[in-house]
Amino acid sequence: LEGDPQQALVLPKIASILKEHRGRLKLILEGHNDEGEPEGADMERSLAVYEWLVTVAGCPPGMLRVKGRGAADGRGHCAVPVPIQELLATTGPLAAELQGVVARPGIFFAQGQATLTAESKSILAVVAKCLVEDEYTVRLEGHTDKSEPDKVARQRASAVRDALVEMGVPKLQLKPESCKALYPLSRSQAAANRRVEVHLD
Repeated sequence: LEGDPQQALVLPKIASILKEHRGRLKLILEGHNDEGEPEGADMERSLAVYEWLVTVAGCPPGMLRVKGRGAADGRGHCAVPVPIQELLATTGPLAAELQGVVARPGIFFAQGQATLTAESKSILAVVAKCLVEDEYTVRLEGHTDKSEPDKVARQRASAVRDALVEMGVPKLQLKPESCKALYPLSRSQAAANRRVEVHLD
């Protein structure tokens, strides 16, 4: 990122937009590369922008994702911020341990567990109805807090996938993935980070 005057103007604008939409806008930072560049250059670009936004601009890491896109679409050597479309619960039950920790209901888990709570099952019933009616394909992002084993993130995403399949959602519409503890929503409240997010793919 050093030495590029255009980036010196663009990156603060991205940070400003994220801060204006505090908690309502998430971005995938898609890294791209030119043909012939070393493998992984796309991901390095994406990570460099992520690091700048988090460490220099103070953007919450839970509002960002990184992804390498390669050279397939010919965008060249750049990182492009792309808004994430997330399915969010606006109302619903909230477990007692999350009262005062998170602002809205979601799919949260107990420490070290991948078992769905009654509150999460209630929210998933509404998500399932939406996915069946609209036939969206979604990414199911499993997250952990920093004290939990990485494998728990994948187990959480798989538990959500299995529950949605039982509720009638075709398995082909569901893409579970592990985000480990890379994108915390809170730096001080671990319970807010033990979650699965549902993003349109």
